[in-house]
Amino acid sequence: MTAESLYGADDLTHLEGLEAVRKRPGMYIGSTDSRGINHLFAEIIDNSTDEGVAGHASRVTVTLHADGSIQVDDDGRGIPTGVHGKSGLSGVELVLTRLHAGGKFGGSGYKTSGGLHGVGASAVNALSHRFDITVKREGQVHQMSFAHGAPGVFDGPGPKAKFNRRSGLNVTGKMKRGERGGTSIRYWYDARYFETGAALDLEGVRAKMRNTAFLVPGVTYVLRSAIEDTITEETFHYPHGLSDMVDFLSPGGEKPVCGTLLINGEGTYKENAADENGVMKSNVERRAEIEVAFRWGTGYERTVECFTNTIRNVHGGTHRKGFDRAATKALQEAISKTRGLLKPKEDPPTIEDVLEGMTAVIHVRLPEPQFTSQTKDELSTAGITKVIQGVVEKQIKAWTEDRRTKSEAKIVLQKVVDAARVRLTQKQQKDAARRKTALEGASMPPKLVDCRTTGVSRSELFLVEGDSALGCFVGETHVALASGESRSFADLTADWDKGITHFGYATNKAGRVVVAPLVEPRITKHDAPLVQVTLDNEESVRCTPDHLFRLRDGSYRRADALRPGDSLMPLHRSVSSKKASDKLDGYERVWMNDRDEWVYTHHLADRPGRREEWSERSVAQWQDAELLAWRSKATAEQFADPAERDRQRAAVTAWHEKHPEFGQQHPLRMKIRLSDPETGHLAKVQAGRAQYVASVPREERVAKQNEGRRIAALKRLSGLLSLPDAELADAYETRRKNTARTGLRFSRLLAHYDGDYARLRDAISNVNHSVVSVEALTETADVYDLTVDGYHNFALEAGVFVHNSARMARVSEYQALLPLRGKILNVQKASLGDTLKNAEIASIVQVLGAGSGRTFELPVMRYGRVILMADADVDGSHIRTLLITLFAKYMRPVIEDGRLYAAMPPLHKLVTKGRNPETHFTFTQREMELKYAELEKAGKQIVTPVPRFKGLGEMDADELWDTTMNPATRSVRRITLDDVDAAETALELLMGEKVEPRRNWLVQSSDRVDREAIDI
Repeated sequence: MTAESLYGADDLTHLEGLEAVRKRPGMYIGSTDSRGINHLFAEIIDNSTDEGVAGHASRVTVTLHADGSIQVDDDGRGIPTGVHGKSGLSGVELVLTRLHAGGKFGGSGYKTSGGLHGVGASAVNALSHRFDITVKREGQVHQMSFAHGAPGVFDGPGPKAKFNRRSGLNVTGKMKRGERGGTSIRYWYDARYFETGAALDLEGVRAKMRNTAFLVPGVTYVLRSAIEDTITEETFHYPHGLSDMVDFLSPGGEKPVCGTLLINGEGTYKENAADENGVMKSNVERRAEIEVAFRWGTGYERTVECFTNTIRNVHGGTHRKGFDRAATKALQEAISKTRGLLKPKEDPPTIEDVLEGMTAVIHVRLPEPQFTSQTKDELSTAGITKVIQGVVEKQIKAWTEDRRTKSEAKIVLQKVVDAARVRLTQKQQKDAARRKTALEGASMPPKLVDCRTTGVSRSELFLVEGDSALGCFVGETHVALASGESRSFADLTADWDKGITHFGYATNKAGRVVVAPLVEPRITKHDAPLVQVTLDNEESVRCTPDHLFRLRDGSYRRADALRPGDSLMPLHRSVSSKKASDKLDGYERVWMNDRDEWVYTHHLADRPGRREEWSERSVAQWQDAELLAWRSKATAEQFADPAERDRQRAAVTAWHEKHPEFGQQHPLRMKIRLSDPETGHLAKVQAGRAQYVASVPREERVAKQNEGRRIAALKRLSGLLSLPDAELADAYETRRKNTARTGLRFSRLLAHYDGDYARLRDAISNVNHSVVSVEALTETADVYDLTVDGYHNFALEAGVFVHNSARMARVSEYQALLPLRGKILNVQKASLGDTLKNAEIASIVQVLGAGSGRTFELPVMRYGRVILMADADVDGSHIRTLLITLFAKYMRPVIEDGRLYAAMPPLHKLVTKGRNPETHFTFTQREMELKYAELEKAGKQIVTPVPRFKGLGEMDADELWDTTMNPATRSVRRITLDDVDAAETALELLMGEKVEPRRNWLVQSSDRVDREAIDI
């Protein structure tokens, strides 16, 4: 017999009563996060609002109690308390314990209402620990309580009181003379049906009540909050209704273009619906009431809020569709009839143009609205579209034609037309600025780092001197890969050319290791000078002298400025082993430098969007009760492992270090928590401590504690290795007393190594990688670089992190980089043929995409600005002059149009000492000396020696961004040709073929040179 044949009627499940709500709460309240908790509140207050809409209630009061319960009171008619003939239950018990029960399925209870399924209040009851209701009706006060939907009686206050099941509504007293009737509901929702950490969003409650007060002007809403130590009260009452709401929603600081248009009307539509006996009938006529308020402002933001029977429809729906159609059609017709607005062959405005700067509120009242879900986020009643379209279109048309409002309407029409023209202009610019090269379809130079934007006006192309700012290593240098392997720069470059991308490691500002793609490995310089950096792990790295290494404190230092003992940011990797109490066997792990723990490499891999995808999947899977039970059991088994407990302990410690404010509040919270005998927390803590002491020998406990203190002490000593042995103890004790008074004393730490300072220093050195030596090499070599977008650095197989700056410094959205190798050809001397053969010049012409010489077309140039970025030295000035000559001779329109700039990188960086250091960049020796004297006169100490930037590669990414690439703070100089003839003469004199005129000019001008300012 097969498994399929065993499937029978006994395998079917029928969920009785409210059991379906508890089994699948998301189907009834939309979600089980904080939005679901707020939806419970919305279901209750919407019932009170329906009483107000029907004209029976004038005040609704919401109270948020300190114990987490929520209370809603209204002065309406009260839920019917009589016995329902068919069910034999009181009206109160019927609507709160039966799905699809209520007074909103027809009859004379309500003309219109927000509820239509009869599910809301009963769903809240089903998901609550306790649900109390008090009804004042017909001179009597009735009360009833429920526990998870079951009727009964609680022996005391709160949800933890003893509960006895019992059906029936209790009469507890009589109403006072002249007292209004009404309903009061207080419930304690059960957090077990919601995600961990989900809570009531107070701002969401406030927004719900405010919106409802706008929609129901005749009702006053009061919010009382007793969550904090004091009770606060807010009142929401807006007698002008939607007009007040439009004023509230309009962006601050925006001036209205016209007054608020108020449109009220009604209409009929037909739909298929069931009668009171449940028989479906076709073409049932419905009457809808329309209320719309809107106006235009001077800004560009659009805000359109939609409501049905006071229920907010976040995603709009059929009423929004009708409004959009009406506004577009009416304004298009008005624009076409108004002379002088549209030019011949101009396209009419679209809905995007009409809505620009508009603030609108749409509210419809329907007898039995249809929504796409129980959360009512979108109205799906089809017939309302034509009704609202007809009402709105008619009144907008009258507004544009009425002589009293015609001038106001014309201002709006002009605004809509202007919005359409701007939209079309932007579209044309985008189409004209499509990325193309001098030869359509040709590929870009591989070293171009292009930007993402297709708009020309904002984009910038940086022509960068050399590739030094991008990092330089010899080809055989190996890069650490996230796959657990390593590959040389030469191999990575070859793989990149084949379309293969590898992933490596980088660190963020805090030192946390992340996985990132290694983009565009490439040769950056030929025959570059080298230094060799030797590390304490017997690894060595050969690179250019100006390359930056990341120190353990997060800062960067040039390779030729490193000193023996400098502590570098380490990359520690290991392979997990179950023999060492790891959960997995044979998986690579990396050490997190910011929180001192091992993390599996595959946990770090996170492609864009994957985190959100995993989050949604996780939320869905944990709705399964069986999965929750299994996870609970697995967690208990997991934490039985001592190694796992240690890892969790380290993670919690790191979190508390980052959130010190929690520690200040924690003692009071724990005191309250442990003093509560119902929780049993104190007994559990005492029992756990007693079990640990009883099961773990004292020697083992003490040994674990001492080992942790020893490692912490070694880390504190890592920055003191440069001190002699005689000063090491005093320096350590000073640091310990300031940062860790309970840490291990130096005498006890030294005793651990038998008083041997050499052994102690070896142990300190192994905590982080440190520099052993830096040696300048006589050889030269071709050097390589790669890019790690989004980070300053990447990891070498040698176990250290090194810098990669210029890519990080740019904004990839609109800034592109084209590195140039060395000095380009002097085009003033060379022929046109030789000029076009030069590789660097050919790359510039190809990237700009506008041709050269007589064929140069400025409108098709791919970038809005070209910025020359060279070092602030003599070689940099020479390179800058050669590039200006190139543009003056073969791409002159770029200069004439003011689109060629020269970056002004600084020469010096002055940093003051103290808690709030100041940073000042200067561009000349004289400026540096003046700024230095000014700071000293102000009583500030300056870090010496003052660094002097000889190249762009000496700056870290932040410095390069602030001084050279950030449009808000950088210094750039526009290259102009005010006197073209004079410029041509100067270029010919300084860069031309004839040497004699140039030599004579230099001799004649020698007296104008400040010899002390010469940069040698």
